[in-house]
Amino acid sequence: MSCVCKQQLNAALAALKNLPLAALAGLLPPGIPTLPAGMICQKLSASAQASAALSAEAKFLANLAAKASLSANLAISQVAKLEALANISNSLGINVFSPKASLQISLAIQSANLHLPSIAAILAELLAPLIEMLAEIAKMLAAMATVNTTLGLNLAMPGVAAKLSAAINAKLALAANLGMSAGLNASAAANLSAHMRLSAACKALGINLLSPGGIPQLNAALKLAANLKAPQLSLGLSKLSALTSALAQLAAIQSMLKVNLKLPNAMQLLAAALSPLFASMNAMANLNLKTSAISSAQASLSGSAAVSANFAASASLVASANFSGLLLPPIPQFPQLSMLASFSSQLSPGIVSPSPCSGCSFGIR
Repeated sequence: MSCVCKQQLNAALAALKNLPLAALAGLLPPGIPTLPAGMICQKLSASAQASAALSAEAKFLANLAAKASLSANLAISQVAKLEALANISNSLGINVFSPKASLQISLAIQSANLHLPSIAAILAELLAPLIEMLAEIAKMLAAMATVNTTLGLNLAMPGVAAKLSAAINAKLALAANLGMSAGLNASAAANLSAHMRLSAACKALGINLLSPGGIPQLNAALKLAANLKAPQLSLGLSKLSALTSALAQLAAIQSMLKVNLKLPNAMQLLAAALSPLFASMNAMANLNLKTSAISSAQASLSGSAAVSANFAASASLVASANFSGLLLPPIPQFPQLSMLASFSSQLSPGIVSPSPCSGCSFGIR
């Protein structure tokens, strides 16, 4: 069973109340530009895709995919839907392919309707002063992640702003010279990647897609799951989504800037970590980019796809399976459960208990 637990919700709320949230809002100076950094990072991501597509690993994967019996009908949207079902299973303990799925869904939604609205109202009030600040810093952290991945530079390190212009222009110029051949490797590798993701999602749902009977088993399970009905979640999805996003952004600040907000000197540590990041944002807004390199890079990278870093480990296993008969029926979606799962994943240790706790008002109803 999967019960949204009031005790765990209260524990998570108490932990958040112990953080210096009120002081966070004052750490963001006005006028820090984030749009230029976002646009530059889009181009850096594209250049990284081209580089990956022409790497030795990508060529190996493309050759492997060419010999594999992969489906030409598998869409990324189908994979994403199955991954959402796997996330529901991982975060809420609800496997929609289980014979007990209907009972599990009912218990989760009904217990959420009883316990979540009051906690969510307190949480919304607690986070309200931080929403704009968290959203802006989230954009900076996204740029920080892209620059670190593509250039190996940490935007939150003192002095890095001075190195950005040369590094970014060099990266874009390299991408412009890679040519359209990148797209061929990337397309084949991306198809294999999609099958690997599909296999992993099915494994999380208890189906070995690589076994001889895996595809028929998946099709049968999807047809049964399509008949499941979920009660209505009383808390609106938009409200739950906003809370989930804010909590995720708060967690990202701590993990990416390596600042533990539980420490007594957390605000001083965070201010010191944010200062060079703000300087990097300003530097990226004033970069003198080489237009020819950017436009050429965009032209040569259109249609290319990213190569997963974890491809090589299990690519051979997936490529050896026969997916030629794969034709998936409609995949059911449970948006309320998916959002509840995402919300739960942002709170430690989660909000779900295997069954109603002793003395719980839900358990004695």
